[in-house]
Amino acid sequence: MAPRAAAPVVLDTSVLLNFVKLDRLELLGRVGTPVAVPDQVLGEVLVPAQRQAVAAAMKRHLLRPLRGMAPEELAWFARFRRDDRIGAGECAVLAVAAHRGWTAALQDRKARAAGRRRRSSSGTAKPKTCCWS
Repeated sequence: MAPRAAAPVVLDTSVLLNFVKLDRLELLGRVGTPVAVPDQVLGEVLVPAQRQAVAAAMKRHLLRPLRGMAPEELAWFARFRRDDRIGAGECAVLAVAAHRGWTAALQDRKARAAGRRRRSSSGTAKPKTCCWS
């Protein structure tokens, strides 16, 4: 039996900017699975030089932009935003991870805790979280 491929990883702003600040975005190409960034996270990258670095990484296919969200993801987003009072980027990362079974890469302790507490609407899945700092 072939080994199961690792789930894609969805990055939060803090994790993404750590790679940008270290000028090591190329490491994301070595993760061995797709690395995605939701629109909400891209909107939190405000410094022009950082935006350019992220755009270059997407052009080199090191990062995959996630444009829009499925209705279920929007519902998760709203729940995280309302109940856990975490930022839009963290909410989007957790919503995508919960709905798609992906791994959420978060630095924020409160957001990681929110991800561990939640269950999907089916009651069987929860967002997988990891901390990269």
